[in-house]
Amino acid sequence: MKIFASFLFVLIAVFVLTAPVHAQPKISLGRTSIEVGTIYHGEIKKIPLLIRNAGTDTLKIENIQTSCGCTSVKKPKPYLLPGESDTLAVEFNSMGFNGPIEKHITITSNDPAAPISETIFRGTVISEIEVTPGQYVIWIGAGPMGKELKQTVMIKNSSSYAIAVKNFSVTDSAIHAEFQKKNLAPGESLTVLFSVTPRVDTYIEMIGYFETNSSRQPRVPLRIGYLGTK
Repeated sequence: MKIFASFLFVLIAVFVLTAPVHAQPKISLGRTSIEVGTIYHGEIKKIPLLIRNAGTDTLKIENIQTSCGCTSVKKPKPYLLPGESDTLAVEFNSMGFNGPIEKHITITSNDPAAPISETIFRGTVISEIEVTPGQYVIWIGAGPMGKELKQTVMIKNSSSYAIAVKNFSVTDSAIHAEFQKKNLAPGESLTVLFSVTPRVDTYIEMIGYFETNSSRQPRVPLRIGYLGTK
């Protein structure tokens, strides 16, 4: 019996020592939920996300997707060795958003235990200077080439302190914005007259910016569209 027990012990020991150890990659995200706080409309928020291979085999980053086109990702290294890490550079463009936001980043890898990993970031987009009533797209109108189109909008200081509205800039020289450059007191509004004379018979859309003296929101974006006809 003792001989049999000894033989069995040796057999088990040999099996354990010679059994293959299966190396596997393991994805580890620095954060799976990120609170980014307040974002001022027009701000591009940069969010670094650490990815680490906590496994024993090479981790392959196969795909990265975001929940909307407002969020872009600079991809990390396609392969991470065991113990190696890299930073995923995430950028959220707040243009056109107002209020609470929640965006998802989905990462597909060769981690057998977690082939799909996700990080969620949340925040709140606010405006110190807003186009009332909460608009961020201005339709000037449609008309024949050579005929002036006009549209009036109001912008309002929604902050708790005075803000100077200094200028409006846009790449299309056909678009003009007329308004009294002044310091707006909290809650005060300003009338802006937009005008454009279409030069081509097509739909035009672009982004212009109100320039202010606010350190939090020095440029307030506004999407502008108009249609020229024959």
